[in-house]
Amino acid sequence: MSLKKITSLTLLFSFVVLTVSSIVLYVMPHGRVAFWADWHYWGLAKAGWDNIHINSGILFLAAACLHVVLNWSLVLAYVRKKARGARRPMSGECAGALGITLAVVVGTILMLPPFTLTLELSDTLKDHGEQKYGTPPYGHAELSSVEVLSRRMGLDPMISVRNLTDSGMTVTDGKQSLLEVAKANHTTPREIYDVMRRDQREVKKRGMKRQGAAAHGS
Repeated sequence: MSLKKITSLTLLFSFVVLTVSSIVLYVMPHGRVAFWADWHYWGLAKAGWDNIHINSGILFLAAACLHVVLNWSLVLAYVRKKARGARRPMSGECAGALGITLAVVVGTILMLPPFTLTLELSDTLKDHGEQKYGTPPYGHAELSSVEVLSRRMGLDPMISVRNLTDSGMTVTDGKQSLLEVAKANHTTPREIYDVMRRDQREVKKRGMKRQGAAAHGS
């Protein structure tokens, strides 16, 4: 077997995987929304795509480094250029490639068009996901227990648990996190939260109205 061929093909395959994972990460909802709605694509959640992107990126980087080592003389030939018997420190092609790379990096750092257009498109797609799937009441609310989330959102923990059991969901007590309850019932933390606060929103509104009326009367 040829090490150069294996390296080149590994570089190609890892590039394909890295490209796919990059596109998925580019269009997926914001992290807080993805976790809250238990977002999946091709059977993988956000964490799964993150892991694939990281490891395929490492594989691509390792293959690229080995590819450069195995083709070092050819790389030097691309970088340097002989002209009239003298060796230039950098060829025109190398200078052009370096200029393009620097332009993208600097333009992105300075937020200059057209480099901002790709970032704005990604934000637009992620915001659309936020409108579609909803947002959690606070960051990583899915990791909070039913009891803690209820108290933080002004809900009665006992009523929250009762709403879940009345809906036919399996829940032992208010100590379970929304994510655990969601997985046990094959649904999402967002759906669990919607069931928890069922019939409690009106009670909460009436309580706030009574408090406002009492404050106004005093």
